[in-house]
Amino acid sequence: MVGRFTLNSTLLFIPLALLLAWEPTVWLVHTWRSPAYDSDGGYIFLLALGIFLWSVSSRIPSSGAATPNLKSDQKAWRILVATAIARAIGNSLAISVVGAFALVFDIYAFGRLARLNERQRRVSPAFLALVFAFSLPVERIVQRVVGYGLQYVSAVGSCGVLKLTHEDVICEGTKITLDTVPVLVDLPCSGAR
Repeated sequence: MVGRFTLNSTLLFIPLALLLAWEPTVWLVHTWRSPAYDSDGGYIFLLALGIFLWSVSSRIPSSGAATPNLKSDQKAWRILVATAIARAIGNSLAISVVGAFALVFDIYAFGRLARLNERQRRVSPAFLALVFAFSLPVERIVQRVVGYGLQYVSAVGSCGVLKLTHEDVICEGTKITLDTVPVLVDLPCSGAR
């Protein structure tokens, strides 16, 4: 009964997880091809895929083949469920980055399920996930997040200085209005446009 339940839930879970992973995967591939991201992530993905195929094409020694590690498999399935939930939240909020980062944990879980660390050509699932993580446009994302913080600090400082010399200054986050005219605050290092 437990085996049937696991098989049925797996057959239901896999298509749903793939459906949720579709949009972040398309977004990630777009970042590899878009000149705006200037990313070499596609090549790094091919490297991660090559490492996976190199390891998974080797056999599991006969002593380990007869005893599957159920705790390891359960942990991997829990990770896949958690990332599916994270992607569902990311998709509902239209934040593709959340789903793309969840793919890193998916790679780790698939590495555990494929028992890469038990094969003749062993590869740590964590190492494989780390290699895959470098295919994400991490530099651009960090630049935007840190850049917004720098832009916000600059806007607060500019607003304080403008309030000393002008009475009609409205400050709302990074948006400053001076005498009904919008004032743009931008820092060259912030990555903002």
